[in-house]
Amino acid sequence: YLDAMRPGLCIATMLAAGVLQAQVFRAPATGLPDTIPFTLSAANDLLVRAVLNGQDPLTLMFHSGVEGLSLTDAGREKAPSFRTSGSMDVGSWGGSAEVEAASDQTLTIGDRTWTALDVHVGRHSAVGSDGKFGHDLFAGQVVEVDFDRQVLVVHDRMPDDVTGYQALTIERQGSSLLLKCVLTVAEERMEQPVMLHTGYHGALILGTEALEAHGLAGRLDTLGVEVLTDAQGNELRNLRTRIPEFQLGEATFHDVPASTMDARSNFPMSVLGNEITRRFNWLLDLEQDVLYLRPNRNFDAPWPAHE
Repeated sequence: YLDAMRPGLCIATMLAAGVLQAQVFRAPATGLPDTIPFTLSAANDLLVRAVLNGQDPLTLMFHSGVEGLSLTDAGREKAPSFRTSGSMDVGSWGGSAEVEAASDQTLTIGDRTWTALDVHVGRHSAVGSDGKFGHDLFAGQVVEVDFDRQVLVVHDRMPDDVTGYQALTIERQGSSLLLKCVLTVAEERMEQPVMLHTGYHGALILGTEALEAHGLAGRLDTLGVEVLTDAQGNELRNLRTRIPEFQLGEATFHDVPASTMDARSNFPMSVLGNEITRRFNWLLDLEQDVLYLRPNRNFDAPWPAHE
């Protein structure tokens, strides 16, 4: 499963009664950290329990590559309180579409409740989920992602103890959170921004921009095809390959499974997926735009055989 907003499309736009409304989320401050258990699925997706409109229990994926809140068609069927009242223009990797949407919705995750939310309908989300929510629900706060304990801990300020963490600066481009990394590809060492993407189960995707800028098309070994589907049902056929070396801050990985983005995609960015990010525990500071990473017990895990 793969999903992302178009670069430059920071948030979805509600079209209701001819009026365009831009929505920005900010999580309510509680003064205390809020611990939210998650399940790490077989496909490396972070799934949490949530309640829509105070009555409908759902399972949602935490997706660091998007903003907003969406339900699948199946998720909508599980939520009788959800009734669409307009439409929303949503971008995905294979194209854009106008989809059904509802305004003035309420979401509860852990001890935090958001009100007056716009929620749109997407055809696909992670297996086992009823939809997804983006990082903007925690705007201005610090999200701790602890893969060892399988919990999200939402802090209103940075914890005092960051021993063992390395700090990586985040650059925002639209709804995307980008990190700088260094790759060795086809005997060329290059610095490359990658999008932090908990909605992608694999390790890396080389975006169309990187392939064109570095003349890599046709220079990489092809190890088969990875077929992905975005939120609107568009199919992408990425070519599998291996990257000799990938460096993220102080951490270096070798012989990394990767794929190259389908040339038909309108999304140019490279992607850092959960097969790498699950090897760290995080402090995602959405106030100062810094990602703190500390290796966890998964750090030296072998790459999956199917990759």
